[in-house]
Amino acid sequence: MPKFTFTPFPLEAPSTSSSEVEVKFRILEREIRELKGEVVEVKCLMTAMLEANSQMLAILKKMGPADTKLLHKFPLTSIEQLKEVDSQITGNELKYIPLFKTLLEDNLPKNFSRILSPSLMELNYGGTSDREGFASYIHLNETLFESQRRDGYRY
Repeated sequence: MPKFTFTPFPLEAPSTSSSEVEVKFRILEREIRELKGEVVEVKCLMTAMLEANSQMLAILKKMGPADTKLLHKFPLTSIEQLKEVDSQITGNELKYIPLFKTLLEDNLPKNFSRILSPSLMELNYGGTSDREGFASYIHLNETLFESQRRDGYRY
């Protein structure tokens, strides 16, 4: 087996002039300043990313998954059901928005029959011509509109 011998580092500092030390010291100071600047930039970026993440989280919470227990109520087939759902929506808009998004699949005109049965679609929106107006169901209307909202667009 070969023998290993330990050779210690020299205890004496290498001979360098004070001007060389000063130059190296200035270089190190400059590098430290640059690194501090980079740390500030990284902190700013992290703060911006945290803010963006919290905004996205708020949007995701708002969208949430649809409550499948409510799916059996739709399409609504009677005025009584319409009144009942309109009153249930009050204060629970965030629960119904994802449900309407699921039912309407981002196409309100094409899939509105998933919300109201054809017999209820005979309602006049404003309530003219001796028909009850769909506009009188304020909470249902607002929640339907909210479910179709896109970023940057308002209905």
